Amino acid sequence: MPKYFFHICDGHMLIDSDGTLLSCEEDARAHAVTVAGELLRDAGKKRWAGTDWRLWVTREAGDVLFTLVFSVMAGTCGCPSSPRHECSSKAATRTSRSA
Repeated sequence: MPKYFFHICDGHMLIDSDGTLLSCEEDARAHAVTVAGELLRDAGKKRWAGTDWRLWVTREAGDVLFTLVFSVMAGTCGCPSSPRHECSSKAATRTSRSA
């Protein structure tokens, strides 16, 4: 069973030297999302400081499989368009419907 390593950089580098045995890359992706969710839940206040952070996954050989990048952007949906992008109007519509 292959071993995957889940590294984090949030201004400080945290290298996973132990790794996790998982059956395939799909399981590694799912585990990365779980780890990221736990980090957001457990250290959410710190992670909302306005700095980007990332979690990247490597194989035992060191090659990077993928990277999850997280950031906080105040007052914008982060889409490349203008502030009137459809994401903003959809969010406003959902909010008004649930009120």
